[in-house]
This record gives sequence, C-alpha cells and structure tokens, in this order.
Amino acid sequence: MANVARVPDLWAERLRRYVQDGGGLIVFLGDRVNPASYNAALGEALLPCILERRTEPAEDVGIRRLDESHPVFRSVAAHIDTERARVAQFFNATPAADAAVLAELERGPLLLERKAGAGLVLLFTTSADMDWINLPARPFFLPMLHQMVYYAGRPARRRDSVTVGMPYVLELPRADGPVEVAFYGPGDAGEPVSVQPAEPGDGRVVFEDTRRPGIYRAAYTVGGQEQSRLFAVNVEPRESRLERIEPEEAGRMLGAGFAKVVRDPEQLALVVRRERRGLPLWDYLFAMAIVLAVTESYVGHAWLKH
Repeated sequence: MANVARVPDLWAERLRRYVQDGGGLIVFLGDRVNPASYNAALGEALLPCILERRTEPAEDVGIRRLDESHPVFRSVAAHIDTERARVAQFFNATPAADAAVLAELERGPLLLERKAGAGLVLLFTTSADMDWINLPARPFFLPMLHQMVYYAGRPARRRDSVTVGMPYVLELPRADGPVEVAFYGPGDAGEPVSVQPAEPGDGRVVFEDTRRPGIYRAAYTVGGQEQSRLFAVNVEPRESRLERIEPEEAGRMLGAGFAKVVRDPEQLALVVRRERRGLPLWDYLFAMAIVLAVTESYVGHAWLKH
C-alpha cells in the first residue's frame, strides 16, 4: 500500500485475514493518508504503531539508527549513507507494545515491523517517492525495497525459491500410497511435467527443469485431497551487487576477450572508430620520414663544413 488515502472496512477485513494467514503487508504513507482511518481500520490488529499528525520540520531530518542485523538491512546496511539520506515530511507514530523499530529518524520512527498471526506488517512513516524523501535517488533504495519484499513475502517456516538451473526439492506430506506431482512452469498452458519420488515411500520429489525464471506450481493429491505449492525460480542475484567491477571481469561476464572503459560519453564514437579501424599509422610514418629527411640534411651539411 503506497499513499492509500483510506482503508474501507471490507478491505481492512481482507487485509487482516491475509496477514493472519501468513501474508506480508508493506505500507508507505504520503500526503493522501488519513491517519484516523488507518488507526480505526487496521490499528489494533495490524499496524505496528498509532499514527499521529503529519510533521514537516523546518529542516530536513536524517536517519539516526538502523537495525543492521535485520534481514531488511543486513545486505545493504554498509551501503546506506545516512548523512545524505534526508526526510522532509513524515507521520509521527507511537510504536505498539509488540512492534519493533527497524529504522529511526532524528525525530521519530521511520520503519516499524509487527508480527500478526502467521504474517507480518512493515510500515514506513514517510512516502515511497521523492515528494517527502530523497531516498529513491540513493543507490541503496532499490536493493532495500527488494529486501523488504523478500522478507515480507517469504514465510519463515520454509524457503520456496531456487536459482535458475538449480533443482527444486519438494517435501511431500506423509502418504500411504504412491504420489505423483505435476509441475506447471511460468505461463504454462501446455502439459505439466509429472515427477514421482525416486523410491516408493520417499517423501521428496526433485524437479530438474528450472531453466526459465518465474513462479512455478506443484500440484499433487494426498489422502484424497488436492494440494498445491508455489515456488519461485529466480535469476542469479549477482547483477544487484553494489560494488564496482573491474573491466577485465566485465569482459568475462560479457563473453568478450577485451573490454575498454570509456568514462566520457562524448569520446565514445572516437574510441569505437579507433578500435574498429586502428590507429592511422600513415600520418605518423609520414611525420617520421620528414624528421629523418631534415636530420639527414643537417648531418650532411655539418659533415661538409668540417
């Protein structure tokens, strides 16, 4: 939810059921938000705080503290420059007794978390765009959002994701008879891939065909009841690393034998032309011939005088 003005009762009830059943909810505030509506509809059951009035300090405030051990910040904390992170407006908030403050401004909470049933809620007391904050212009903001989504959307009890090309292992419930699992790939309209356990009575099924990234579905029947499990096949996360790479490594990643870094875009055409055609050696050879001719004349004249 990003700058949603109000929370109608029907939405509030659906959100409560969703989070209680294990879902994750991420809330960003903004200029449209009615804090009284949020407190009344979600406050007791879901919100990690009581929202108060909107604050616009005379000077922008910075981030005072981050919980660097928390999964949201663990991978990006070293790249967060709190000196340059500025917040122009935010909502004052009083944390709930069972809530955790994951990030704190100089004048109040910035990011709060609350566990609710099998799910959780993350709430930012400011906006998700440049209206109130400069965080979206900072390099760490997008990786931080990824971490928030991964953390809120992944149940703590299991990790249903693999990398492209890696096998996915499905742990089956205990069953008396043989079980066959049908795997549906992302956007698959054709026939599913059916897989059986390697041995009778084995509680695991290994799915090998994970060449395409996306959301897969495993469908099976146990004890006469149809069940399904969703799992994600993700691309290699190296592209999201924040550290610089050397030109040699970039060349290897691109499959190129040689990589050249051009720091000035205006010089790109000149560099490309030079790499394709090489250096114009004729000009240099002609200049060298003139120098040799002048030198020869000078030496010959000096020899005749003596």
